[in-house]
Amino acid sequence: MTKGQPDSEYRIDADGKVNVRPRDGLLRRLPATKQHSTALDQLHQKLAAATVLFEQHADGGRAGAYRALQEIVDYFSDLGIPYATLLPFSALAAALVDADRGVESRLFKPDRKGGRPPKAALLDLMDQQFAVVMECCVWHLRDKAGKRTYLDEAARLAAKLVNESRLNCTVTAVQMREVRERIRQLRVGDAGRMQYDLLLDSPVAQADPLRWASTLMDHDWVSSPNLSG
Repeated sequence: MTKGQPDSEYRIDADGKVNVRPRDGLLRRLPATKQHSTALDQLHQKLAAATVLFEQHADGGRAGAYRALQEIVDYFSDLGIPYATLLPFSALAAALVDADRGVESRLFKPDRKGGRPPKAALLDLMDQQFAVVMECCVWHLRDKAGKRTYLDEAARLAAKLVNESRLNCTVTAVQMREVRERIRQLRVGDAGRMQYDLLLDSPVAQADPLRWASTLMDHDWVSSPNLSG
């Protein structure tokens, strides 16, 4: 199947693989209006402000997410990327506005599937991060001689790291063991364990797993999912 704008190609092969070839207009570079380093510094500041808005504003994070998307669009357009190439970001921002107005957007319209409703993606990512903390605690204790009960001890240590972190949540050792096992049972490449594998691939995780677990729970990049209504 092939469709799309003139000179673009979108094709789904018989095996289900999606092939895309962008049209020339989307790849055109316009004159940049800012130096890359200047634009990047400004983007960093603006995204940091958007993150605070996402975390603190009482709208479920919509205002912060909208501002972040708009700042990304402005950043790339300042560097000469055509607005047409940035359409997916703009569409996401518009869908956030629609949600705030009570208008259903096709981007955010849930696929109607049978069975138990799936977990929200942000909570899924947090579970993967908890699984990494648990895995690192396992690695840390498994390498110590005489630790026959390292799984139980690792679970208690992992729960302690989470509960003493900046995250506004409380977990038990049993929950930490369960989330690790659930993530590990997924196949490599599954979206439900991609962040888990990525974080465990860090050289710090390999060399000093306990320090990596502590860093993950104590760094500014850690923030609770904003899922309030």
